[in-house]
Amino acid sequence: MLIACQGADDEARILDALAPVRPSLVAHTLDAAVTELARRPFHIVLGSLGSSDSVRLCREAARLRPESVRLVLAEKGDAILRSALAQGTLHDVVFSPWTAHGLRAAVDRAAALAKARQALLGDASPHDVVESAATGAPDWLIGARGGLRDVVELAQRVAKSDATVLVRGETGTGKELVARLIQEASARSAGPFIRLNCAAIAEGVLESELFGHESGSFTGATRQRAGRFELASTGTLFLDEIADISPSMQVRLLRVLQEREIQRVGGSVSVPIDVRIIAATHRPLEALVERGAFREDLFYRLNVVPIHLPPLRERRQDIPELVQAFVARYRRADAAAVEFDDAAMEALVMHPWPGNVRELENAVQRCVVLAQQGRIGIDHLIAPRSAPTTDLTTREIVRARDTEQLQRVLLDASGNVSRAARELGIPRTTLVSRAKRLGLL
Repeated sequence: MLIACQGADDEARILDALAPVRPSLVAHTLDAAVTELARRPFHIVLGSLGSSDSVRLCREAARLRPESVRLVLAEKGDAILRSALAQGTLHDVVFSPWTAHGLRAAVDRAAALAKARQALLGDASPHDVVESAATGAPDWLIGARGGLRDVVELAQRVAKSDATVLVRGETGTGKELVARLIQEASARSAGPFIRLNCAAIAEGVLESELFGHESGSFTGATRQRAGRFELASTGTLFLDEIADISPSMQVRLLRVLQEREIQRVGGSVSVPIDVRIIAATHRPLEALVERGAFREDLFYRLNVVPIHLPPLRERRQDIPELVQAFVARYRRADAAAVEFDDAAMEALVMHPWPGNVRELENAVQRCVVLAQQGRIGIDHLIAPRSAPTTDLTTREIVRARDTEQLQRVLLDASGNVSRAARELGIPRTTLVSRAKRLGLL
């Protein structure tokens, strides 16, 4: 692994973060890093030289060592980084203030991608690869060995083909993470991963974003511009919120899926595309098809391999690990260790989380920021948005909510404690203890 950084302090912090992973070669200037790249192969290149020089390093690495996986540490996103990501020059960005956990997770992702590339090239065991601790499942996807195990196994099987995938699940469940997993486990891992949120862009702009445009095709189109389909060439195009595209866009997308070619806006020449399409939505497409709001033929074209992501309330066993990861992400480097006490953790596990992982992340971040001491108790938690306005304390509101939920689960399980514990994803002894404390047993 080659690390290019600006000075001794930068080097010490990066090496300290990566110490549990593997020793690395460090260069302190762009020229020195390029010289090392020319001398011998590196499977992972990490640049911390500022956006401009780091991207220049990635370009040189792509030229000299096209099999390399390239990462950048950056203060913030900018046009240089966005362009490098879109072109496939750069694979990942870790933004400041980064944590050791976050950097190691990024390097683990790079290692998994590098390993897949080597397997494709027939080189299964290089010296310079940083090995992830994962055994068949990615460490960076929390729940890969828990509530998301079936999803991960299906995604890895799907990755071996070029089949179109439709990822479905509630908002905040991590649909883009699954799409990235499929990309990284596929033969297209060396290509770009291009994302587009179809609901966030007006229809007229969406057409140009997807298909590109020719110079002079509309006011302001002063030059030819490639669309997302072309930018994703040899890689993956992730179309998020696919249910929100208009009927006319549905027709154009259907044609692309059938013919594997596009026409830029204002153009007459067909441009062949080589791209894998992964679509995602939280909306019930079958109901939209019945109402005539979504084309049935497009639905079947997209739904070749459906993947359903369970909501967080159906994989509660993953919540403690998610909480630990978010604490590591948001705790200040100079702050004391932060930990949720047992009562607070139980409340987090029992909460239904309508906003799923995204809502949990926001809740943990808020607690980490507001907690005065290193230990976070139940009083640091904010009552759920559905709770009525009363004079009850937060502790009483959480207790009442937990009692209601536990009663409902026990009732659904006909009083079978073991079955109720499996439904909640917690040990039977924990459920018995909690039920007794709440006066239910």
